[in-house]
Amino acid sequence: MRKVCGRGLVLVLIAAFTIQMHAQENSHPPSEAPLVLTGAIPLPNVKGRIDHFGLDATHNRLFVSALGNDTEEIIGISAQTVIHSISGVPTPQGVVYSQETNKVFVGSDEGKLYVYNGTTFDLIGSIDFGG
Repeated sequence: MRKVCGRGLVLVLIAAFTIQMHAQENSHPPSEAPLVLTGAIPLPNVKGRIDHFGLDATHNRLFVSALGNDTEEIIGISAQTVIHSISGVPTPQGVVYSQETNKVFVGSDEGKLYVYNGTTFDLIGSIDFGG
């Protein structure tokens, strides 16, 4: 039984490797053009490190987790300015906007998920997952 399982595993690994190599061969070559800085959006009230970004393509907004500030910064991409700042999120560790529910979900380093209204940014509630 072990021989059959072992041979089966080897065949699966060979097939997966072959498929991966074939996918890489058919992928488009990387662009030769380097990234170019086209502008900067100042975050005057943010101190310390920023991390984790979320995008709301429908409303052209970028969500930036400011860990050092304990805030979630909402940036209007078209206006290139901060349009709102959500405070009181202890070390925000991830953010996502749900277009279907019009809610912003912000995860905290302390094991909490904060849920905000996607228009007013009022806190709707939170879920405590523990440490």
